[in-house]
Amino acid sequence: MRTLKVNESFERMERLFINNNPFVYTRFGDGELMLMDGWKGKAENHYNSPELMKELKEAFLINNDKYLIASLPKMEIEDKMSIGLFAPNPVDSKAIEDIVNKYGNRDEYLNYITFHYYSVFYPDKLKNIIDYYFNSKKNMFVGGEHLNREILKKVFNIELFVRTPKTQAYKKVDEIYDKIKRGIINNKFESVFFAAGICTKVLQKRLWNDGIRNVYSIDIGSLADFIAGEKIRTWIKKAENNFIKLYEKK
Repeated sequence: MRTLKVNESFERMERLFINNNPFVYTRFGDGELMLMDGWKGKAENHYNSPELMKELKEAFLINNDKYLIASLPKMEIEDKMSIGLFAPNPVDSKAIEDIVNKYGNRDEYLNYITFHYYSVFYPDKLKNIIDYYFNSKKNMFVGGEHLNREILKKVFNIELFVRTPKTQAYKKVDEIYDKIKRGIINNKFESVFFAAGICTKVLQKRLWNDGIRNVYSIDIGSLADFIAGEKIRTWIKKAENNFIKLYEKK
């Protein structure tokens, strides 16, 4: 079992982009993995429940070449990474590896911070990815109500925002999912960007299980916080000035 390097992970996605094969890119970090393993959660994110645990495990067990799961087991320290800026902590890594071994069914996982890494160290490359692969499509954004939509629209061409609560979004997951599903069906969206935390994994899983597989379902996670200027994570605080080029229009 291993986690692909950042470039390997994007190459895996790019092959599907080039062939116009819609896919899911979903991200399981330490929070999701710990919730799957019985952690009670926390107030500023999500409290756990039997229903949430069940849905996260269902999402983590989907095994399909177009359902790309990114995670952290045996993640390598790559160029420019440092502790607090994407480099894995050896103590945490062993615990994560144990949980993935317990619940997972794959030999390889994509890299959890692929887009985040590019945003900090290679913003021109990320901007090219967004402009070429994402902004040529009809896009929906699903994410926290606290995120500044006008700033996000400077980077992504977004036609519809589906707002989610900043915390405990799973309590409203049925309502949120209904809006997403109706939006895709009625408005023919081609891509959906998710930044709804732990709830993202559940929403992406539900779309897949309902047979809605003709959209690019991309979990951008805290990259949305980074772009919107929400300094709530260590890596964002360390790299807050690195993403300015994302705003520059061609």
